[in-house]
Amino acid sequence: MTPARSWFGPAGFAEATAAHLDELAEASRHDLLTRLDAIERARREAVSPVEHLLHVLHPVVAFGVMPLFALANAGVALDGAELSGAPLRVFLGVLAGLVVGKPLGIVLATRAARALGGGAAAAPPVLVVGLVGGIGFTMSIFIAQLAFPPGPLLETAKLAVLVASGTASLAGLAVGRWGGGATPAPAPGPPATEHG
Repeated sequence: MTPARSWFGPAGFAEATAAHLDELAEASRHDLLTRLDAIERARREAVSPVEHLLHVLHPVVAFGVMPLFALANAGVALDGAELSGAPLRVFLGVLAGLVVGKPLGIVLATRAARALGGGAAAAPPVLVVGLVGGIGFTMSIFIAQLAFPPGPLLETAKLAVLVASGTASLAGLAVGRWGGGATPAPAPGPPATEHG
């Protein structure tokens, strides 16, 4: 039921606000408030209500609703997990697969693509993407449910997926923020020669 089309659009917004912005500096106090109201009205109508709702709700959904939904569906019973014998091996295997295996696979596949002429991504951003790749716990828990029968092995695998997701997210944050995750500047080419 939310309208999907904007009333003004970007062009209409620019047209509706241009005159007000040009005369804003010389406006009296009352005129200033009137013009600001008109600009605010145009701002609201520059995008459709559904686009505005998506923009406003995105942080809440991405950082609140989705993680809570995923954790609620994970159904991890910590009292069923064990960290000895076969469950310990499952825990370490899942942890290694998500925290080490995924980044390694993504980095090596990217290097292989570069070697074959398929792109030129810098190494630190690819490493960050690889580390963050270990976060995808919804599919990992689904695969664990297919691989293990209900019981200690499954609960330990679920716990390992959650621990690995947290570890991968912290590692990706650390490398991205403090490990030179920004794309380096391209190396300068050879100096130009003058023909004379």
